[in-house]
Amino acid sequence: MGEMHHLFSDTNGKTSPKISAIMEKFSCQEASTKQNLCLISTADFIFEQSLLDFLAEKNSLFSSVDTIELQQTENKIREYIGKEKMDAFQNILLRRFLPCSPLQLFSQTITSELVKRFLTRDLETDQEVFRLFLNHFHP
Repeated sequence: MGEMHHLFSDTNGKTSPKISAIMEKFSCQEASTKQNLCLISTADFIFEQSLLDFLAEKNSLFSSVDTIELQQTENKIREYIGKEKMDAFQNILLRRFLPCSPLQLFSQTITSELVKRFLTRDLETDQEVFRLFLNHFHP
């Protein structure tokens, strides 16, 4: 999302023709509104590409973790502090953090980011970005 935002906010004229074409669709003066409208209009692509990037990074991360060494370390800690304290610590961690898969967390985060962009207000018209988006595509 940050990379896409950077592409749409590039002011030194190095944007690709595809991005320039998307930017030209929206005739608002407020730069942040224009960026949000561009991000929203490409939300499907952003979500799909971000999901692929996330899965590739996740697979890379999990393939580099030595689960045997991790289990041995946990066993050493369990021996050192005792099974009851280790179980209590793990329960505290489980209650402290939302138990969900990384993919669920990713989906929720990107959805929240898009919703925030939909709900921002344009300074020029004092309308929410989603209203401007709807007016542009469904007048």
